[in-house]
Amino acid sequence: MVMIIAPKERVTYILERIIHLKTLLDNAWIYLMVMDPTNANEIFQYKKSLNWLSLSNKKIKVEVGKHKFESSTTY
Repeated sequence: MVMIIAPKERVTYILERIIHLKTLLDNAWIYLMVMDPTNANEIFQYKKSLNWLSLSNKKIKVEVGKHKFESSTTY
């Protein structure tokens, strides 16, 4: 899982040109989330074929080893 801070449109532009990276994402070898500073730091998760899912106003649950983290994203 990779999270970057960058405009979502810019990341999409890059993925359109680097087909090998897009293929890794489309086949779920890498998971990508983007925090867009040009859009009130809204968080988007990459979905297949250059589609994005907004994670705003959703609860995010992450487990790392025995630790569990939960966060609400309200922007």
